Amino acid sequence: MPLFAFLWNMTLVNISDGESVSVMRVDASPSLAARLEALGVFQNAVITLLKRSSGGKVYYLRTAFSCIAVGAEVASKIEVTK
Repeated sequence: MPLFAFLWNMTLVNISDGESVSVMRVDASPSLAARLEALGVFQNAVITLLKRSSGGKVYYLRTAFSCIAVGAEVASKIEVTK
């Protein structure tokens, strides 16, 4: 992994379409974190960014449990590692 990857927290906003990553943490309110956990987004879960909308406001994800869509604000709260 490149050295610069450790200089900031990488979120879903920073990865490419089609890329699979592991969730490091979800930096969100307890209620949002619980909702995402129920959908398969939790620490150490592997998720795939299927694609983003043309405006970049919606992120389509595949988790072990389902395929979901989250807004860009929520995507920026999901810290990941490759």
